[in-house]
Amino acid sequence: MNRQIKFRGLVAKTSRWAYGYYIVIGDRHFIAERDVEFRTHGLDEADYGEQPETGIYGMTEVIPETVGEYTGLKDKNGVEIYEGDIIKYMDGNNMVVQWSSSGYIGWELYRKKKMGKNIHHVKYMYYDHSPYPNAHEEVIGNIHRNPELLE
Repeated sequence: MNRQIKFRGLVAKTSRWAYGYYIVIGDRHFIAERDVEFRTHGLDEADYGEQPETGIYGMTEVIPETVGEYTGLKDKNGVEIYEGDIIKYMDGNNMVVQWSSSGYIGWELYRKKKMGKNIHHVKYMYYDHSPYPNAHEEVIGNIHRNPELLE
């Protein structure tokens, strides 16, 4: 399997998504939206540009809790699916894309379903092995901007 490894995160000051490589330096979290070359001196600002949000060349600071990895999958409309996205599943329910490392290791779709006084946790494995993967699913939002879609 050869999938593209990339991440997205919300930029605190602008509320826009930044896409690229995920980098943590100390307690600060960044998305490198283009190739970043680390140098101690001789950095050409005309080539790299300074990001006003961070003062660091080629990287944009993001809110750590909003960072999600690209699954390598696309929905029925060709939209890239990221960890934290809310998917309209083929059974009509809204589900969250998340990483699972218990039992099944990989991407899964998750939702809480109220059954009387109890909460039932519904999980489905989410993978790209069928001839028509994700033919019915659609990204309708994400847990950071649209939490109401899970109510």
